[in-house]
Amino acid sequence: MAPAGSNRSAGPLSRAVDLGAALVVAFSAWRAAGRDRAASARAEAAHAARRARVAEVAEVRRREAAQRGPANPWDRAFDRIDAVQRRFRPLAFAYGVLKKFGDDRAGRMAALIAYYAFFSIFPLMLVLVTVLGFVLEGNEELRQDIVDSAAAQIPVLGQQLADQGLSGNWWALATGLAGALWAGMGAMMAAQDAMNTVWDVPMGDRPNFLFSRVRSLLMMVLLGAGLIGSTALQNLVRVLDDVPLAGRWGIVLGGAALNVVVTALAFRVLTDAPLTARQVVPGAIVGGVGYTVIQQVGSWYFTRVVAGASDTYGTFAAVIGLLSWFYLLGQVFVLAAEVNTVASRRLWPRSFTGRALTPADHEVYVALVEEARRHDDIVVTAEPRPRSLTMS
Repeated sequence: MAPAGSNRSAGPLSRAVDLGAALVVAFSAWRAAGRDRAASARAEAAHAARRARVAEVAEVRRREAAQRGPANPWDRAFDRIDAVQRRFRPLAFAYGVLKKFGDDRAGRMAALIAYYAFFSIFPLMLVLVTVLGFVLEGNEELRQDIVDSAAAQIPVLGQQLADQGLSGNWWALATGLAGALWAGMGAMMAAQDAMNTVWDVPMGDRPNFLFSRVRSLLMMVLLGAGLIGSTALQNLVRVLDDVPLAGRWGIVLGGAALNVVVTALAFRVLTDAPLTARQVVPGAIVGGVGYTVIQQVGSWYFTRVVAGASDTYGTFAAVIGLLSWFYLLGQVFVLAAEVNTVASRRLWPRSFTGRALTPADHEVYVALVEEARRHDDIVVTAEPRPRSLTMS
């Protein structure tokens, strides 16, 4: 046994040791926070220096191109076209959007959205019909209106998908709904990746496995709210059926306004960047109006052409038609996001020939490299290439 005096001295000694350990931990945390602040300050300073260097390099390239001059008549002709599009601001902005669309390989992203949307629409419609069957069990008319509104968004196969639903005991139903919901996230994940690519969000700053799924679920809730709003709009416009053309134009204009709001909210939900309302409004208008036009014209086209072709080509015609529909919608959605990026960052005018790059060209190319960054300590700089090597 230890002496009694040692027990009395062990208490203060133990407390002193604990206090010293706490001080060491607090000091270590303080130094780590200081290092993080210093690293963040260095990264911000490096980014500011990079932007200044980009402008300097662009000016050097412009002067070199002006001194060198075009090499042949074709170059002179293209240089004149380039000068015209740079001076005419609407044309320069439109070309800047198309150029950024190509730089981001947005066509591939739209194809990926279409691919996942094709396989996601079936389980998502299954979830919608099943959930509405439980939530609106006593209101069959409202349930059918929402289902019809959802089916109207999908040409050719929409009504067939709306007639399906899950049934069974609660455990089987919950398992089936969870599986269908998980399968339906594919399109939302593809759209989320597309938005982060358009806004050049670095790979290291993008949401992880869990938070990306949370954003996808929020997007599904947003789409459900949009369907409810569309149903309410249709019921409201029915009052104007007696007025010539008022009911038809009311649905079109009201639907366009609703599509603009949903598109603006979708941009903010799917993008892991602090976007303001001003940054997403231009693209939301383009996307919302574009979707409305596609819905009005495309529904007529698919109903007449694809439905008729089904008699000859069978189910294959409907599959190709539905994939083409989703691909067109994906193109419009990504293009609308590019409008936001180019407008908010002023990524125009762009070089048409590539011989005299503008500051916007350098900004886009540096951002494409920074997008691959996975750690804050990695800084990308742009340096002019030496002119000593020439191609024969």
